[in-house]
Amino acid sequence: MPGEFPQVEKDLEAFPSPTLDLLDRYGVKVAVLDHGESLADSPALRHLTDSEYGSERQKAVDIARGALAKTPPRDLMTFAKKTTREFRKAGLDFHFGLTSRSLTPEQIALRQGISEENLNHWLEAFHHLNEKMPEGLYILPHVYDQGKPIPENRLRSARETTAEYVGGALGLNRAEDRLVLLHKDYVGAPAKELGNYRLSLHEMGHALDHVLDRMTGVPGFGTLHRQTVDAFYEADLDRAERAPTEEVFTTQRASENVREYFAEAVEAYLTFENDNGHDHFRKANSRTGLRKRNEQLHDYVAKIFDTNFPEGAEPGIPARPLLPAFVPDPDAAVILL
Repeated sequence: MPGEFPQVEKDLEAFPSPTLDLLDRYGVKVAVLDHGESLADSPALRHLTDSEYGSERQKAVDIARGALAKTPPRDLMTFAKKTTREFRKAGLDFHFGLTSRSLTPEQIALRQGISEENLNHWLEAFHHLNEKMPEGLYILPHVYDQGKPIPENRLRSARETTAEYVGGALGLNRAEDRLVLLHKDYVGAPAKELGNYRLSLHEMGHALDHVLDRMTGVPGFGTLHRQTVDAFYEADLDRAERAPTEEVFTTQRASENVREYFAEAVEAYLTFENDNGHDHFRKANSRTGLRKRNEQLHDYVAKIFDTNFPEGAEPGIPARPLLPAFVPDPDAAVILL
């Protein structure tokens, strides 16, 4: 969590400890970006520890060997594309490299831009990943940043995720990366243009929504969480056809889709009206406003915050997003060496 931004720390303390501990164990990080920065400049950028990298490599090996044993590949490109999708479903960011030439691991490392100081570690990973792979097809180890392994597509995305991009959206939750992204301009109290509205609470509400979607270790969540929130949202959409939107939803944003609906409800539940003159942005998005508009939704959020999530109940790493198989996807591309 970003200790150099005390207001964000204060905002997060509004969450009950069991909920905040759950998000922490799941690996949610908060990045606050300043003008001219990108996620690649933030300590929240997720590199892999040696233990994590070893575990991910073994999972990739197991998936690839299982696929080879099930259907020996006649077409290496088709096999690589299909298996890459299995990697992504398992939350793994490895790419395949394919070549018809005779290349040494050192030549492939040069092609991947691996520096001399990281070469030995890269080669160790390469041999682990490719011990039983068909000739010409390779699982490529991750690249390095600050001397630590990181998936190439994660590093590329981090460099493209600028403060200006985050600020344009006010804030972002990247569920697949377990990241909450905020712009420095909008984390003060009161925040520039937003008054008392707390983006950190809203974006953490998104993070919590995605965790509860996948929560199977605690009864009442997982699929039931999704069904419950979806049912509340559909009922409110139906009510909004017969009453003004502002009488049904705490904000216009809450009416846009079910993900925003839940995130706004979390932010509302943790927000209390005050008279400091800065309640000018989504001013009805408070605990009082939420209870007035939908007491069932209010009580459901209260139930979540009353839950003691035991250690070990948090889900594993999430699957990576995938485009349909027939759509070119750079994050699932096979690299021609």
